[in-house]
This record gives sequence, C-alpha cells and structure tokens, in this order.
Amino acid sequence: MIKPSLGIHLPWFVKEVVVNDKEQRVDIYIDHEREIQVRCPECDRFYAMYDHGPERVYRHLDTCQMSTFIHVRPPRVNCPTHGVKQIDSEFGENGSDMTYAFESYVIRLAQECSIEAVKRLCGLSWERGWNALERAVTRGRSRKVHRIPSRIGVDEKSIAKGHRYESLVYDLDGGTVEYVCDDRGQESLESYYRQFSEEERAGVKAVAMDMWDPYIAATKAHIPGAEKKIVFESC
Repeated sequence: MIKPSLGIHLPWFVKEVVVNDKEQRVDIYIDHEREIQVRCPECDRFYAMYDHGPERVYRHLDTCQMSTFIHVRPPRVNCPTHGVKQIDSEFGENGSDMTYAFESYVIRLAQECSIEAVKRLCGLSWERGWNALERAVTRGRSRKVHRIPSRIGVDEKSIAKGHRYESLVYDLDGGTVEYVCDDRGQESLESYYRQFSEEERAGVKAVAMDMWDPYIAATKAHIPGAEKKIVFESC
C-alpha cells in the first residue's frame, strides 16, 4: 500500500518500513539493486557506482495522518572527467529535506494561505517553509525565458511601515510579475531595463505607470521612443 505512493521504480525499492504508533510516524528505508550504473551530474554520462554519501532523510506526504519520512543513502559516481560527485537525487532536490511530492504540496498550500498557516498545517518551522518557497522561485526563474514584454506595467507596492516600497514590473499581456526590486527610485527600474540590449528594449510598445518622476526618468533613459510609449494610469 505504501510503495506505490512513493512513485519509486527500479533500481530503487523499499527495504524496510517502520511504523511508530506512539509518535504517529512512519519511516521508510529505500535501497537500490547492486552493481548499478549512476549518472554524473556534470556530463550526464553513466559510470559504475563509486560509494554512498551519508544517509539523507526526506519529509514525505503523510501516510494515514502519520508524518512520513524517507531514508536513503545517495550513491556517488567517480567520473573520469569530473571526479567523485554526488548524483542528483530522485527523491528531493539537492539541499532540501523534503521529497518532491511534499515540497509540491507545501507550495500549493502556500498559494492558498499564509506561510504561518502552511507552517502550522505541515508541521514545519518558519525557516523550512520559506526555504521551500525560495527554491520554487529559483526553479521558476531558471526556466524563465530571457525576454522583455512588449507591453509593460510598472507599479510600486508598500511592504512595511515607514514608507518602504518595492518596484514591480508586469507583463500586461501575460499577466505575470517579471521583476521585483527594493525601493521605488529611478535606479530600481533601471536595474530591470539594463538586463536587456537596446535592440530588445526598442521592441517595447507601451509602458503603463503612474506619474512618478523616477519611473518616468528611468523609462525615458532606456526605452527608445519612450515619449510616445508611456501610458499614465488614471487614478
């Protein structure tokens, strides 16, 4: 009953399951077949397994309302080109103590409620909850295509007392946030524009914003023909 919920496949298999009713905890120990080939994370070539790294313990989705943990000793590969390397984990992202399935659940939950509620519902510390969200943002940014939208929205958002602000850049057609930067000065918006070449910036057709001088100055300095492309938002 437990094995299919893990989504594991050969050469991995469940070696042992320990159920602790008193602590409402399930520990699942994963092993692999002998004499397996493993892939170098640098060059993607397969070589014989070299040895194992220290045991890693991943928080997994609950089993029958009991906290569940996956135990695995990840293999290492001795690549002729790159030396001894820890292989990429099939159970959770390197640097994470959550399985992919549990981390995905945390992220979906965070889309519906506060991080404080996520922490309470998942039995996580504040730090572990935020770490899961930060890894998700990093993955998303790594997959994001480097492009400047043709229609941009620029706005400010108050983030704390004492007049602290962030600058936000939107893709008006895609409905996505493209960039967030501390402060609402000219430099904050210019830091976004400078990511792109002059040719790429010339492709911008419109920039919607309120009548805030630093944003206007940044756009005029970096968007060719900005005088005809700036659209001021109505109050």
